[in-house]
Amino acid sequence: LDPLTGNPVGGLGQLLLNEELRFPVGYSQRINFSLFLDAGNVATNGFSLSGLRPSYGAGLFYLYVCIDRELLQSNLGADAELTGKALDALIHAATKVSPTGMQNSHASRAYASYVLAEKGDQQPRSLVQAFLKPIKPFDDQSMLDLAVAAIVKRCDNFDKVYGPCADGRYAINVEAGEGSLTELAAFVRA
Repeated sequence: LDPLTGNPVGGLGQLLLNEELRFPVGYSQRINFSLFLDAGNVATNGFSLSGLRPSYGAGLFYLYVCIDRELLQSNLGADAELTGKALDALIHAATKVSPTGMQNSHASRAYASYVLAEKGDQQPRSLVQAFLKPIKPFDDQSMLDLAVAAIVKRCDNFDKVYGPCADGRYAINVEAGEGSLTELAAFVRA
């Protein structure tokens, strides 16, 4: 038993239930919305479904968002002002819109904690390989700091191997207090 809470932390058996519903958002197969339910418990002698501890969540997952700015502007009737507004709306939605389920019990009002924007004519590439090895914080290490370090390392390694993969980059990092949403939007618009 946990000495602080009295809850079992080990036992002779464990029951875990997971269910996830994931579906594409819009026309892109790269952006998915996910709703999930996890429930479980440990027991020393038999299980009761009434003893399960549920947890709900939702998230927006993506490999990367790639925008052909010239094509976007062409599709918007060559209207530079409308293109800027569309890019602003995308930046704000991608960084600030969060699911609304279970807000009071799970505080799911999350804004993006880290965003990396890149510009250039180079072929887009995903940095998701940074997480082929799971992030495992120890002691008082920050999972977010380790995740950002993994992304930055992967990005740097792509540049070392293939040459510069972007003409410019801008990042916001809430944990470090670096960057701003206003400057990110201006970088993407310019």
